[in-house]
Amino acid sequence: MDTIVDRGLTLAALQSLLKERRPATLRTCVLLAKPARRRAAVQVDYRGLAAPDSFIIGYGLDYKEWYRGLPYLAELREEQTV
Repeated sequence: MDTIVDRGLTLAALQSLLKERRPATLRTCVLLAKPARRRAAVQVDYRGLAAPDSFIIGYGLDYKEWYRGLPYLAELREEQTV
C-alpha cells in the first residue's frame, strides 16, 4: 500500500525487489495515482482515485507540514502556499 504513485520510480524499484523474492502473488494498492507524471511502467492493481498533475493535500498529505489535518483531499493552488 502506498499513498501516491507519481512518477512510479519508487514503486518500480520496490516491485522489482519483492518479485526477486518470488512471492505467490504481489498486488499494489494506492490511494492516488497520477498517470500524467508516470515515468516507470508499474502495475497498480487497486487505485482509489486518479489525481491531477498537481499537489494534493489533506487526509495526512501535507505541504510543508500544513494542511495535513484536512478531513478531505484537495488540490493545493499557488495562492494557498505558505
